[in-house]
Amino acid sequence: MHGFSKVTVEDYDPDADPSSRQRLVEGWRQEDLAEAKILVAGAGAIGNELVKNFLLLGIGTIQVVDFDYVINANLNRCIFFRREDAREKAYKAKALARRAKEADPYGYIRVVPIVKSITEVPYEDEIFRSSDVYVSAVDNVYSRLYLNVASIMNGKPLIDTGMLDFDGYVHIVDPGRTACLHCILTEHQIETMYERMSCSGSILEETIPKVPSIPTTTSIVAAVAAQETAKIILNSHDATNHKYQTLAGKIFHYGGRTGFAGTFTVERNPACIICGNA
Repeated sequence: MHGFSKVTVEDYDPDADPSSRQRLVEGWRQEDLAEAKILVAGAGAIGNELVKNFLLLGIGTIQVVDFDYVINANLNRCIFFRREDAREKAYKAKALARRAKEADPYGYIRVVPIVKSITEVPYEDEIFRSSDVYVSAVDNVYSRLYLNVASIMNGKPLIDTGMLDFDGYVHIVDPGRTACLHCILTEHQIETMYERMSCSGSILEETIPKVPSIPTTTSIVAAVAAQETAKIILNSHDATNHKYQTLAGKIFHYGGRTGFAGTFTVERNPACIICGNA
């Protein structure tokens, strides 16, 4: 087991254990989080915040997939990037993993950088098969749909995230039980699925449209997604009595301009070509 030694109640010092305060949560099992492996697709703004939260929660292994490099425009939303990363055009996944490991409060967390596009990872690859939860922090519809297919094929939960200035969302797909991303596709999303809506830059194209992005919305979206990830992991070790209610089958929406936060149930499409027969 990652980083845990057997101690008696008399020996235990809560002030010496980074996880001691979250262990006070009813039903919490830190050991389950330490044994978990998470896939984070995208190492940009939301990806940085996700990894930060997973570090603090004590997720044992965090696989980070991203092909892009750091630029100055990333720095106001990405806690793990530095000016020298932008100057040297460091790969986002590698820069994030290096700095995240320095911030590991437990000493056992593995942050594994994978420098490639998530759409280049075969569905049957060990990256997908070994991960307990997929978390999407990508910037285009096609990559989201690719992760959606991987989720259905491998039977792994997918948490999709997105943001636009003051607004953000989190959508959880529980394969075979809830609506998948394909179930709720709009015509506009189909038409624009190959477009990257970047808030920074691109290795492939510097003329893609940029979208407004602020760090506060990023933090809120990533916090909700990370919390849902933790609940899914903790529930998976207690199949007969899931102790934490998740947002599976719902979309959490945050509207920062008005202070709105709410959830909306999404229904499965029985004719969906991806999950209809799952």
